[in-house]
Amino acid sequence: MLAWLLGIAPNLFAFMRWIDARRLPFPGNPDRICDTVAHVERLDDSHRPWAVVAEFNIEPDALMFGRMFAYLGMLWMEEKPSLERGDRFHLGAIQVNLTGTGNCSRQFHWPDAGMNTDLLVRERNLSTFDAAEVLQSIAEGRSPRGVLPWIPLMQHGRESGIIERWKELATGEPNSQRRADFGGLVLVFAEAANCWETWKIALKEWNMIESKQVKEWQDQARKEGRQEGRQEGRVETLIEILQDKFGNLPVDLPVHLKSIGDTNMLHQLLIKAVRAGSLEDFQRQVPNGK
Repeated sequence: MLAWLLGIAPNLFAFMRWIDARRLPFPGNPDRICDTVAHVERLDDSHRPWAVVAEFNIEPDALMFGRMFAYLGMLWMEEKPSLERGDRFHLGAIQVNLTGTGNCSRQFHWPDAGMNTDLLVRERNLSTFDAAEVLQSIAEGRSPRGVLPWIPLMQHGRESGIIERWKELATGEPNSQRRADFGGLVLVFAEAANCWETWKIALKEWNMIESKQVKEWQDQARKEGRQEGRQEGRVETLIEILQDKFGNLPVDLPVHLKSIGDTNMLHQLLIKAVRAGSLEDFQRQVPNGK
């Protein structure tokens, strides 16, 4: 699967382990971690160690270059391939956009000043893939079955012929629980691609085994969705109160308020907004002084 994401042959590298980088928060979201950081060795380059971040977004993030650049820097400082003095990882990143087309790579060159900053990311925009071609690649063994749940996100991913071909290949998975996971996950991603109903009807009689793992993910997503909805509601109310009391707000203030993920903090800010005598008085009480 990692080789497919990288777009290279699997015999060019050796997978060593998943790096436990849970103590490193992903920039821009302190409550979120990246738990898909692979330690691999390049077999064509004297087993040189690489730490490869695999990051997944439902849609492209316009700030992903900055987030990824900062995260790779932290990873380089905090993680080592061995305990040898001075041993450090080479760094790389894969960005998978489930919908849309992103571009988080950047190249900044100033030759006269002797400065050059590059971040070239292996970006995989699933909407640019042709579902039929990917299914054929899976059938021929050139791509892993683990790509099957993403088929609805690809071009022509809602067509009946594609779905029937998908069922043929998914049925070939010998592990019954993994087949169930494929069926559960493909519906999750079909919903993101706005073709859930089509896939749901087509898979109605395909596999009746429920995926416990997918159900756990779905339950967690619903819980997080309810929590996110409460937070969004409090932020909207907070902004409305401020606008009613003080008129137009500085452009960066609503943006900063929306970035606050602490529900209790938002509740306290609602109280402060009601009691504040001026916008400046309120801003002095906002974390980070915004």
